[in-house]
Amino acid sequence: MSCTYTDNQIVEQRLECLPSPLTRSCYARDVSRLRKHTHKPLIQIKLDDLLSFAQSLSEAGLAPISRARTLAAVKSLFGFCRRMAYIESDPAIALRLPRYERRLAEEDDRRRRRRALAVRGRRRAAIAHWWPCYISAA
Repeated sequence: MSCTYTDNQIVEQRLECLPSPLTRSCYARDVSRLRKHTHKPLIQIKLDDLLSFAQSLSEAGLAPISRARTLAAVKSLFGFCRRMAYIESDPAIALRLPRYERRLAEEDDRRRRRRALAVRGRRRAAIAHWWPCYISAA
């Protein structure tokens, strides 16, 4: 493709599109990590390079959620490169993000269920205390 951008310029343009300074710094770190791993310009990176990068994240001991966030940033960059006509095809389109547990949401659900059961139990105990015939009939 005939394009006048450099890798640094395209990355900077992508980062400028991100609203949060924290997100920008995380994306910049993720892209830097990818470039150090591959030692290639973005236009030459293929799916095999991305798979090798994903494996290196795992070997570095990153948690699945951290690997997923890093790879999502890389996928986002390549999608941006494609939309800007910097690359002809997006090698990251076939890259799958690692699955991870959403422990906080599951833990909240368990706590809510336990709390609801405890409240029901207390109600049932109060009803049994004040209206014993109601409980035995139910």
